[in-house]
Amino acid sequence: MTEQFLHGVNVIEVTSGARTVRTAKSSVIGVIGTAPDADEQKFPLNKPILIAGSLKEAAKLGQSGTLPSAINAIFSQIGATVVVIRVEESKNSDPELKEEETTANVIGGVDEETGGYQGIQAFLSSESIVHVAPRILIAPQFTHQLSGDAGNPVVSALIPIAEKLRAIIVADGPNTNDEEAIKWRKSVGSSRVYVVDPWVKVFEGEEKPSSPFVAGLIAKVDSEQGFWHSPSIKR
Repeated sequence: MTEQFLHGVNVIEVTSGARTVRTAKSSVIGVIGTAPDADEQKFPLNKPILIAGSLKEAAKLGQSGTLPSAINAIFSQIGATVVVIRVEESKNSDPELKEEETTANVIGGVDEETGGYQGIQAFLSSESIVHVAPRILIAPQFTHQLSGDAGNPVVSALIPIAEKLRAIIVADGPNTNDEEAIKWRKSVGSSRVYVVDPWVKVFEGEEKPSSPFVAGLIAKVDSEQGFWHSPSIKR
């Protein structure tokens, strides 16, 4: 049998609502985070939801939490195809406990009663639910923290997901100094993790995680030129 080789960009058709768009298979982004004011029917918790470059659909995430700004950052680069997973933001009044509980929701697992995936595990059900699997994974605001010598818990949990999906993880570094950035990178033992540091300055010096901007840029390069082109020298 003659072997078939793919030449050029592998393009798939994606349907979201009434729209059908063509996108590079390698450019589908998976983003997980919070959006307390989201339309709960459109964005139920712990379920992959597809946004095919639609600002109208993205607006249903509301304005609060980590997801709205992440989607806006991605779309500032390209109207990408994005698989969104919304998790519950902790309502704990203690800031440290709130962060811990929300991070636990991001990491997720398997629901003991229903057997359903929760948190980042839900990316594994993406193809069966929305018919595409993300190849670029991000979790803005949840990847820059270091937990002693153990590294970042969200990144650690994302690595086996990325391996199963044959995806990359774009993770934010600590946004402090070079020494801490090097320490952060050494805490990760996977070639699937693409570290971006420092964060980017947007409106009036406000700093935002770089990962959604970089994910959007990677998706743009993949769609327009192919995944074999590096985004490192692009603007």
